[in-house]
Amino acid sequence: MFFHLCKKALWLAPALAAGCVTTQDYQARMDARAQENQRVLQEQASRLAGRLETLELDNQKLRADLDTVRAAQTRSASGNAEVQTLRTALGNLESRLHALEAGREKDKQELVDVLSRKISQIMGGAPVDTGSRKRNGNSKTSSASGASGGSYVVKSGDTLSGIASAHGVTVSALMEANGIKKANAVQAGQKLAIPK
Repeated sequence: MFFHLCKKALWLAPALAAGCVTTQDYQARMDARAQENQRVLQEQASRLAGRLETLELDNQKLRADLDTVRAAQTRSASGNAEVQTLRTALGNLESRLHALEAGREKDKQELVDVLSRKISQIMGGAPVDTGSRKRNGNSKTSSASGASGGSYVVKSGDTLSGIASAHGVTVSALMEANGIKKANAVQAGQKLAIPK
């Protein structure tokens, strides 16, 4: 039986020796694990550094975009001021244009008055037919018929130049006496004062 036990102990000895862990083996395993953990930590640190770099680039891009938007807002504000300045200038130009048109209309009426008087003088003092009598179908343009002073009621188709010529006054004098701003602003039924 002793022999049998010895034989069994010899047979188990290599298995027991293989299953035993020495301090050196343990230290080697711990070093290997520490190296593996260090490698994993380095990879994680590298990934985090990459993410941090990406975030910094995104931050720089966002700042650049913000600067672009601010610059656009500044340009827009100055553009709005320029638009307002242009609108003011346009309004001034329109006012000047209206004044020029009114002056041109006045000059045209004065020219018609002068020509009407010249034609009247050439024809021997007879009143010049400006077409208002033909349109009215009436042989008289005025109740005073050539006399200055008094009043006149505008009939359909009458013009200021025709009324002025028939009464021997200028269109500008007729307009001034009645507070008329535009020569074509008279209406049928309107009562006009004829200046002397």
